[in-house]
Amino acid sequence: MFKFRLTPLLTILIFMVGCKTTMKTDLVDNHLCKNPKLYVSSNMDSLELAELSTLAKNGNPCAQNEMGRRYGLGDGVPKDSKESVYWYQKSALNDLPIAQANLGYMYFKGEGVNLDLKQAKHWFLKAANSGHFEGQRMLGYMYITGSGVDKNGIKAEKWYLLAANQGHVESQYALQHMYSQGDGVKKDSAKAVMWLHRVKDARLHGNVWKK
Repeated sequence: MFKFRLTPLLTILIFMVGCKTTMKTDLVDNHLCKNPKLYVSSNMDSLELAELSTLAKNGNPCAQNEMGRRYGLGDGVPKDSKESVYWYQKSALNDLPIAQANLGYMYFKGEGVNLDLKQAKHWFLKAANSGHFEGQRMLGYMYITGSGVDKNGIKAEKWYLLAANQGHVESQYALQHMYSQGDGVKKDSAKAVMWLHRVKDARLHGNVWKK
């Protein structure tokens, strides 16, 4: 987020990830796409549009999220933010954490829907409570900046820590900034240095720290 208050919004730009699937459309509790710790894209984003659309229409939440991603970015289809929101909503209502975070971001930015920070928080919180780092990171951002909520450094620290402990480097940087500047929390040089070393190790050497 980098110049702390700017970067999160630059790096988040539709952070949606694709999810591995097969042609089976059964919704099962242990579906890979429901894993809130899934960081990397898999073969969902390689599916042809017709195949992906069939899966999405048959209720596959991962396919629905991928449809939202493609329309949100104009990836292989005309960019259409309203269509993107339509698919994110379907996927989010199927309890897919990344789709809930993506839908929250659409409300946060007012893309395809009216800007609504209350709704943004609602969906970020659902994703965060499922353990998804993007929902946690965005709640941290909302609380440290006072975006749609009262500024609260303690709550920002809580949510950033949850994301940082999963290895989310930008949340680790956010904590480093907070501790080094005393932004929302008591200034703590030791913690600031600790998080700085972790961020540098991740960015320079690819060694991402996770709890």
